[in-house]
Amino acid sequence: MRCTGFTLERATFCTREEYTGSLPLVISTNPPTYKHSLFGRCGCGVQHGWSTISDFSARPSTASQTTPQPALKLPLDTRHVIYSTALDLLPLRTEALQDLTARGLSHEAVIAAGYRSLPRRAGEHREFIRRLVDRFGEQTLRQCPGFTDKNGRLTFWTAFPDRDGYVVAYRREDGKITGIQAKVLGAKYLTARGTSLKEVYHVVGSPKPGEDLYATEGATKAIVASYLGGIAAFAVAGQSLAEEHIDAIKSLHPGRVIVALDQEENLNTDRARERWYRALSDAGLDVRVAVWEGQDVGGPKGLDDLIQEGSKPCLRRIYFVPAEIGQPRRPRASREAGPVEQGQSLEQVRALTRRSIEDFLVHHRRNRGKALLISTSPGSGKTRAVADALQNSSAARILVGTRRLATELSEQFGYTLISGRNQDNCQRIDVVDALSEAGHDVGKLACGTASKPRCPFRSSCTYCGQFRSAGTRVGAAEQLFNPKFLEGGNIVVVDDADLSRTLVERHHLSVEVLERSVEQLRGRRWLAARRLLSVVQHAIVDTPRQQSGRRGPAVMGPPLWDHLAKTARRYGEELQALIEALPRNRLLPQPQSNQAGVLAVEDVKAVPPAAVMRLMEALMEELPAFLSREDFNSRIRLDTRGIDICKLRELPNDTPGGFQFADIPVLLLDATPIDVFMNYLTRFHDRLPDVRASVRLPDNVTVVQYASSSNGHAVLREQWGVERVAAEIVAERRRFPALHPEQEAAICFVSQRDAIEKMGFKPSQVLTFGSARGSNALAEVKRLHVVGRPMPPGDDLVFLAQVLHRDEEAVSRQLVLRPQAYGGQRWEADVVDFADRRVSALLRAAREDEIVQVIHRARLVTLVPQASLDGVGNSRRQVRLVLHTSHPVPGLRVDELKLASHRIEVNEERRLEAEDRIIVAAERLRQRGEPVTITALARAAGAHKATVGKVLGTPVHTPKNINLYNRMNHVPQILNHADKAEDSEVVFEALMVWPKR
Repeated sequence: MRCTGFTLERATFCTREEYTGSLPLVISTNPPTYKHSLFGRCGCGVQHGWSTISDFSARPSTASQTTPQPALKLPLDTRHVIYSTALDLLPLRTEALQDLTARGLSHEAVIAAGYRSLPRRAGEHREFIRRLVDRFGEQTLRQCPGFTDKNGRLTFWTAFPDRDGYVVAYRREDGKITGIQAKVLGAKYLTARGTSLKEVYHVVGSPKPGEDLYATEGATKAIVASYLGGIAAFAVAGQSLAEEHIDAIKSLHPGRVIVALDQEENLNTDRARERWYRALSDAGLDVRVAVWEGQDVGGPKGLDDLIQEGSKPCLRRIYFVPAEIGQPRRPRASREAGPVEQGQSLEQVRALTRRSIEDFLVHHRRNRGKALLISTSPGSGKTRAVADALQNSSAARILVGTRRLATELSEQFGYTLISGRNQDNCQRIDVVDALSEAGHDVGKLACGTASKPRCPFRSSCTYCGQFRSAGTRVGAAEQLFNPKFLEGGNIVVVDDADLSRTLVERHHLSVEVLERSVEQLRGRRWLAARRLLSVVQHAIVDTPRQQSGRRGPAVMGPPLWDHLAKTARRYGEELQALIEALPRNRLLPQPQSNQAGVLAVEDVKAVPPAAVMRLMEALMEELPAFLSREDFNSRIRLDTRGIDICKLRELPNDTPGGFQFADIPVLLLDATPIDVFMNYLTRFHDRLPDVRASVRLPDNVTVVQYASSSNGHAVLREQWGVERVAAEIVAERRRFPALHPEQEAAICFVSQRDAIEKMGFKPSQVLTFGSARGSNALAEVKRLHVVGRPMPPGDDLVFLAQVLHRDEEAVSRQLVLRPQAYGGQRWEADVVDFADRRVSALLRAAREDEIVQVIHRARLVTLVPQASLDGVGNSRRQVRLVLHTSHPVPGLRVDELKLASHRIEVNEERRLEAEDRIIVAAERLRQRGEPVTITALARAAGAHKATVGKVLGTPVHTPKNINLYNRMNHVPQILNHADKAEDSEVVFEALMVWPKR
């Protein structure tokens, strides 16, 4: 038997049906089991244990009994006839009828469902059994579950003065009874002895193909929910969803299967809900989970209770992380070499880029109301072409990613630099900072207008004076939403700006800010706002944490609304009522100025920040979607740090005074554009056909990729991860020495900047992901190291996708693994991706596109001999691009792929440490001219001879002079044997130079 537990050494619980005999199934255990007696005669028909005790236990009873026989499985049709006959013989007493009608069923519905009272003990019970035996025979009746006790006697559940109950029949979609239970009034359900639960299920509500089917526990729960809510339901006994049940569900061809187990504070129920969802999803069904404010917060427990209350559940998806994501994902051989992006020559792409830009800018009057995207490789001359074309157009408005880049363009091409408010150009910067931090409109509240100034220094303001200058202006991308910057312009050029940062307006509220805001909202006018903010404050505090107590994942989208609704219920409120009670005309008080219309810092801090108003606006806006009970996209999320509210910024298309963004032509320059942002920027314009072209990577650029690790944030937080990268960098320096420090550079995470600088890089030659876009600081390097690969938090990407696609189908956060090949190599690796194409596009932009952008900071495409036809020689003839990550870059040609198969774990770390010691000891012995033998190495390295033998790949007693380093770097292609030997020396040097683990 497969034992799952004992009770006082007298019984054991077993899951195997083949040994059950006539034993009943105990559904109170998890998983459901059969209870066997360890000693004496057992209900399964076998005597267990010692003979003396067995003999004592097996003494004949004074009651008449028949020797039990092993139960044989009756066909479903036979069981149905027996159960139907039994129900026809039983009455329906008032007690049972009252219990069922109290749950919402009518008298007729109770009769139609086949509910019947248990037979009373003694005469009624004996007559009931006698009539069944007369009809079907004793042997057949014994084989039907529910008609024998643990001693094999013919019997049935009975009612007596202190206990009454009724029979619950489980029926298939065709009405045939698959099994029965007894409901004890005021107590639990009992399953018929000998029942195989995998055959028992109940279908109610006439499910039709393509429609929703609710899956729950208990036939009565399903019957009540279907009768009151008009739904189709599928019920099993307890929580025992089996493969046979799933096959029965699939045969009904439902549109969606909705798992609707009880909402209670019960770990077993939570586990069952997850188990059901996984099993149904794995079977290829479209699954949802029913969610409502349940018993754990004072609400209805079961689906039937919820529907009887007059409500319906919310239907939500559950997303699981594939188990393979947590496993090592090493490169593996593939049948074909990965594709390489061919592209065109630099001259061809530059000519196309220049011709397209000149045509659009020179004829800007003809292009009013139109937009053009030019997407060509970094270094193809887009920015230079704009500057040359603007000689005849002196009123352009150029927007770039950062103020630093705007300053570079201003100095290089003579554009007028427009800066944001700062200490140098604003005399009331303290008020401006207070308004900005609170999220208020700075221009409206702090500056005012020329006719109605809000600042005493308005007429002499240096900041405002910038906008009186004529000519082409350049500024950071945020100026796109400043009408003063755009006014007077005849064309807008968006040059490789960080649109994901610029186009999204972000607000954050902490618990402390919410608490202070509640205190600031005094009076009856703000009563609804105070109560709502208090619920939000409690929701942040009650956000689920990890078992370690650390901050858990952010709650966003529909789960956030479910969390808010549950929190409100817990504290005696109704979320819908709170939101609907908010005033519609004025949500919050505004900062009040003095009689002269001038604001002070104290006036700004006296009222809640604008983020509170943005939160209430978002809640009012999304309430109808929440009441629809279906999944939707939300622009709110929270975690233990606070709550975030985001939205797309409104373009200045309806500015008082006449400026219309839709009238001005827009030129978009971006090597790696994100379609959703491009579509948003040009939604008021007539979009011309995109100009797209790429430059093929020159042959004198050598791409080397060390694919031993992804080198993500988690890996590089460990010392051994940094040391491995250091060894790879030293290896490259040894093989191909750099002439000057200025000719070698690195791009890495911000957190790794100091560690990379300590490896011998000049601070000016170390850039970080996210800030290198558009920079020419590395235009002359001969070797560029890219350490790691960008990977923003998945929650951030999903949240951003919900904000960008708010009115579309609900965004899925399901993760998947997709194979990705290395360009030009017969190797591939699995990379993490999102199943939803909208989130996948954002991930690709933040990861693959960002890598493409940073590797072109070395201006690789300019290494073409034809580029020097003007006679000016290029100082660089070769560039070596070194990627320290196993993440494949789609389309990038890889000339040398270096693989490693080791996995860093505790035992692996110890093994590597031993290898390091042995390698160092071998080199010392070699330098002293001593023989490199197993014994000498073991003594010098402090290692066991067997360990030395494993490192050398040699029997323990065999002395051998070997090259210890050949196997440290596996180079599947390109390098010859001499290169491998050289690599070995380089790895040894790295181990000698960098600290030990």
